[in-house]
Amino acid sequence: MREKLLFLVFLLSCTLGHSQEYSYKKTKVEVAKMNTLVPSEIIEDWAPVLSNLEMPFPGSSRYELKQIKKKSAKMFPRKQMAAKSWKVSGVNDPVIGKNFPVATYIVISPGDTFVVYHAGGRPNDNTLGISNEGIVLTSFNSKIYTYDTNKDTLHMETISLHSFSTEFTNN
Repeated sequence: MREKLLFLVFLLSCTLGHSQEYSYKKTKVEVAKMNTLVPSEIIEDWAPVLSNLEMPFPGSSRYELKQIKKKSAKMFPRKQMAAKSWKVSGVNDPVIGKNFPVATYIVISPGDTFVVYHAGGRPNDNTLGISNEGIVLTSFNSKIYTYDTNKDTLHMETISLHSFSTEFTNN
């Protein structure tokens, strides 16, 4: 009796596994080149780091506060911004915001499909992509990491997401 029950459960699980239907569509996406970026030439000029410091004791003298401000000014000097022209001739402005729509196909009945487009966006944090040449590009914790799977080494130095994205908007 136990063997028959075990055989029946096995047969039922095999039947359920083969009865599932699935379908998918392949869509080739043509992407127009809008800008050329050399990530190894990006200068990391802004990478904020959060440090917890104790605030000055309440009622301390102004002299101590001035010393703290002087120390802070030495650590983080103000830089004069250079005048920059934003006019570019002959080149379309790159699109950073909503650029790659993601299509979700919902099959309603045989032969009838409902397509929902979700707006794409900036490079999402916690994402990963790999090229045909074996270069892995991943973004997490607001940093971009690249890795060469063929050479088993880092492809370039780690850069912040801010520095990477300003290359598109400042040129």
